Amino acid sequence: MIGHASSGWSCCRITRVRNRLGYRTGADNTWTESRVRSMRSTHEIPVFDPAFVDGERLSLAQAATELEVSPNLVRRLIKTGVLPATQPVMHAPWSIRQDDLRKAAVRRAVDAVKRGHSLPRGSDPAQLSLMKSTT
Repeated sequence: MIGHASSGWSCCRITRVRNRLGYRTGADNTWTESRVRSMRSTHEIPVFDPAFVDGERLSLAQAATELEVSPNLVRRLIKTGVLPATQPVMHAPWSIRQDDLRKAAVRRAVDAVKRGHSLPRGSDPAQLSLMKSTT
């Protein structure tokens, strides 16, 4: 997780995520900002520069603001597969391409919810079919 995808993250954010995921240092300590800074220095990972903002990638909260919907709706769009998003590791913050917010399926889903309709439920691969197998 610490690498290219997170080099634009602040040390504080990396510290929170690594501790939330239960990651420990090599000496089995929890992560602190100073430990993250030291690791960045050792592995030559660029420090966070707030002046440099990757306009192509958004957080879940930023995508919600852009779409003018709640973060919960964005989470549901991701879960149902309507909105593509990535996570470097489970429980890490979502990364959403700004271009994906403009996809027709995303716009239709957001417009439908804003008109009071519900999102279609995502398919659950564990759910059994009611249809008789023909194989």
